[in-house]
Amino acid sequence: MGRKTIFGILVLVFAVSFLFGKSVTANTEDIGGEIGNVGQLFWDRSQKIPEAKPPVNEVKAIEPNIYPNSIYLPVVQKAAVILFQDDFSNPSSGWPVDSESYGIWAYLSGEYKMEVLETDTLLWATAGHSVADFDAKVDARQVDTNHSSYGIIFELNTYTDQYYAFLVDPEFQYWALWYSDGSNLSELYWDFSPDINLNTAKNNVEVKRQGLTTKLLVNGSEVYDTSLASTGGHKIGLTAVSWDLINVDVRFDNYVVMTP
Repeated sequence: MGRKTIFGILVLVFAVSFLFGKSVTANTEDIGGEIGNVGQLFWDRSQKIPEAKPPVNEVKAIEPNIYPNSIYLPVVQKAAVILFQDDFSNPSSGWPVDSESYGIWAYLSGEYKMEVLETDTLLWATAGHSVADFDAKVDARQVDTNHSSYGIIFELNTYTDQYYAFLVDPEFQYWALWYSDGSNLSELYWDFSPDINLNTAKNNVEVKRQGLTTKLLVNGSEVYDTSLASTGGHKIGLTAVSWDLINVDVRFDNYVVMTP
């Protein structure tokens, strides 16, 4: 199976339910070795799962504590520093370029393309950067009306088997947070958000992480604030998911990773 980049790329193939509907158990098979000079490994995963109903998680707004007679001191904030930035105009900027039976990764017309060629499949890619505390954001869109989800993968560990994924569904205006512990892919939280633009319109997907505190945003609006345990790794990347249809084409642009 050919690889055309020195950076790690992992393809996860999962059978999942329609609209964030299942917990996933995955088999792991080492099919690769060291890649170039970065020493990353490749795995393929494929597992069918039975029907399962996900738990419904209530998302509550976080409100500040207001105390009478408080004294407010000025706060001096440091300007954010851009750590990694890509508008995908340069096809040599480090993202994978590949074509397999289940997916395509390519630079195309100033965007980064991930096309999922099979149903119920998750693809992701990374350019190799690793940051513990970060503010990562990207513009994403689906090219046609084939049902998809897309977003950011983060806290990817050294062996690329543990991570979190923040996904946005533009057809039904849902978002979800998934976690892989190396054996199972589970849905931690999900909810409806009117801030998600529908269908083929662009959505800005953002993850802010400082320590264990993690904030998820869509188009600048915070949809969740939580604490997530570390996986021991800090790689960040992009992800695209198909559901009941094949040939799901997702495009990414204006990817930025900065200090929080």
